[in-house]
Amino acid sequence: MVRKGTRLLSGVNVQVTKIKQLLTQYPTLSDKDSEDLGPKIRYIADRSDESVTHLSNISSNTSTTASNTTTIVNLLEVIKEFVKTNSIDSFDINIDNSTGTSDVVQPISDTSLQVKHAVILNDVSSGTIYIGGSQNQKFPLTAGSAYKTFINDLSKVYVRVPAGVSATIHIIYES
Repeated sequence: MVRKGTRLLSGVNVQVTKIKQLLTQYPTLSDKDSEDLGPKIRYIADRSDESVTHLSNISSNTSTTASNTTTIVNLLEVIKEFVKTNSIDSFDINIDNSTGTSDVVQPISDTSLQVKHAVILNDVSSGTIYIGGSQNQKFPLTAGSAYKTFINDLSKVYVRVPAGVSATIHIIYES
């Protein structure tokens, strides 16, 4: 008979000679084929550490790609909203201030242009530009970034192109 805790197990024949194999003389030895349980467990732990390190490297290498992908997906979702309607239009503005010595400020549209909403996209080849009202253009649009506006008249949205910058601005809107 074998006693486990306070319960008595009858009919169990246990040989206690194998218990010594759980103790290891080599606690840092890593060997999957060892007869000693300690090196086997160490082998599993070592492989787990390697896997975690490998996954961490993959994660850090893809964080920039993931950030760029998120930006693109967000822009696509904004553009998808416009696809739901039949009255979409677009135009581009090219402002070359690359040789200028002062900022150029102008409205998105020279005449009143009534819209439901619009997306203003700074081309990927452009420098940073700024958008806002007629007196203050503080909102930066870096190359490839976009701004969605619900202002109903695009002639009230102004763009500022700093000296030394050339910009192509794409506007898509629903009227």
